[in-house]
Amino acid sequence: MGLLGVNGAGKTTQLRIISGLEESDSGNVIKAKANMKIAFLSQEFEVLGTRTVKEEFMNAFKEEMEVAERLEKVQKAIEKSVDDLELMGRLFDEFDLLQRRAQAVDLDEADVKINKLIPELGFVPEDSDRLVASFSSGWQMRMSLGKILLQMQDVPMVIISRDRAFLDPLYTKIVETDTGVSRTYDGNYSDYVIPRAAWIEAQLAAWEKQQREIEQTKDLTDRLSAGANAGHASTAEKKLEKLQDEEQVDKPFIRKQMKIWFPERRRSGRDVVTIKNLEFAYEDKIVVKCCLGSTMYCQTISCRIRLKLLI
Repeated sequence: MGLLGVNGAGKTTQLRIISGLEESDSGNVIKAKANMKIAFLSQEFEVLGTRTVKEEFMNAFKEEMEVAERLEKVQKAIEKSVDDLELMGRLFDEFDLLQRRAQAVDLDEADVKINKLIPELGFVPEDSDRLVASFSSGWQMRMSLGKILLQMQDVPMVIISRDRAFLDPLYTKIVETDTGVSRTYDGNYSDYVIPRAAWIEAQLAAWEKQQREIEQTKDLTDRLSAGANAGHASTAEKKLEKLQDEEQVDKPFIRKQMKIWFPERRRSGRDVVTIKNLEFAYEDKIVVKCCLGSTMYCQTISCRIRLKLLI
């Protein structure tokens, strides 16, 4: 699903509400499954620069790793509690609970998943031992995305991006947020463009029609109130009240296209700067002294300036 909208429309806020990071003012988020996990890939990536790439991916199984570590500690504690049967009983209860939790995930299987995922995200095997801090933000984003993929089996995605060529093959549904209202369109971005243009045209026509009716009724009310037909003004006023009480048609938001014009560049003269009798010295040592007929060029990023030095 693609979430579209101009800057400030509320795309990120909607995702944060869906993922449970923010509370909505009203309404509810209804999940397809009660135990559904929702992950949010933030623009500020949750990675630690001092970890290696492999360690960062293993951190996706942080809870499971903590269970395994606790299981090992409880097992050692049981071995030392042979003289305290009450303590041993409590430790066995905890051990049984932890063992059931540990059965839900196999850390060896997690290692296999990581080794399979690393090349799929564009990393090479040698990257596993490199520090996260040595990678650019773009690669760190891939690490954050990888951790989400490792934690979930089936991952439907809501994507925010400005790259239409990248998104077009991925979208099956478009949700556009515009002036506080979200509308859904089936298909990808290319499929969405045509019905959206048709909706804007129809909405604008309906808004203009309603505005004309209101203005015409106002004008009629003013004319009847000022003339000999003042008694008929109440009928026009009731009609105006009815129009104003009806649900107002919102004017569709039409984005303005930025138009930039660059004037045609004119060619400069051949001799841009002429310098006469130029001499530069540092203490008693002459550093620069013009010679008759000498020519110097100055190279810049955009042009070459020719300096003709004359005495």
